[in-house]
Amino acid sequence: MQCKFQYRKVEPSEYLEQHILKQIEGIARFLMKEGRWSVEVSKKNNTPQVIIKVSNPWSYFSAIGTSSDFYLAVDAVCTKLITQIKKKKNQLQYHKKPHKSREGHLSRLNSALEYFPENYPNRKAN
Repeated sequence: MQCKFQYRKVEPSEYLEQHILKQIEGIARFLMKEGRWSVEVSKKNNTPQVIIKVSNPWSYFSAIGTSSDFYLAVDAVCTKLITQIKKKKNQLQYHKKPHKSREGHLSRLNSALEYFPENYPNRKAN
C-alpha cells in the first residue's frame, strides 16, 4: 500500500498520520487489490478538511470530510469511502442476471434433463 500525505496551511502531525494509516488499513480490507492512497490535510475557511483519494486497477474513489476536528474529519471520510467501495464491490459481484448463469440454467432442468419454459423469467406462457 502506497500512501502519500500532503499538508496545506497545516503543520504535519505524526499522530494524525498514524490515525489515518490505521483507518486506511481498515478500509483496505474491502478492496480487492492494493491501490495508491493520496491524503490531503488542509484548512478551508478555518475548518479542518481531509481529502482521501484511492486509485485501484479496477476503480477510483475519493471523498472529502470536514468537521470541527481533524480526527472527526478522518472518520467521516473513511465512512464515505467504505460506502463507495462496498457499493462498487457489490456491483461487480452481482452484475450478471442470475437466470442467465450456469446454475440458473441447471435449476430449470427436470430429472429427464428437459427445460421448463414456464420457469424462464420474462417469458410469456402459451
